[in-house]
Amino acid sequence: MVQAGPQRTRTFGQTLLPTGRWCERIRRKLYYFGADKQAAYERYLCEAGDLHAGRQRGTSVIAGEVTIKELANHYLSHQHERRTGGELAPVHFRDYQSILRELARARGEGTAVTELAPQLAHSYRTRLVGKYAYLHGQARNREPLRFRKAGP
Repeated sequence: MVQAGPQRTRTFGQTLLPTGRWCERIRRKLYYFGADKQAAYERYLCEAGDLHAGRQRGTSVIAGEVTIKELANHYLSHQHERRTGGELAPVHFRDYQSILRELARARGEGTAVTELAPQLAHSYRTRLVGKYAYLHGQARNREPLRFRKAGP
């Protein structure tokens, strides 16, 4: 008896291998999604965006599951890479750290990002402007800069 080769279904483009696993070739690489057709399809839908964009599996997370702490840590790790590469000044990195730490304390580290409403972000931004006014070109409670005239 001759064993049939891989069969491609027209429903979602994955191929059923003789081993019983569903796979898909994306960017010249073969990815396996499991033996159950429905579970393989759902896993494909979750990972397809990353794989087609050239990212590794599992690098993206579902937005509803992301907490403020996870988002802040991801952002800070990116900014830390910029800082070590010389693209970002250390003082700015420290500002990012303190601002995000304060946000996590104010709203709760375990709060889902999807629970943040625009009104909450606006009220938090208003508080930050008062604390970090120099970021916006304002000098609160500080003397204006005085420049010395050039010459004798």
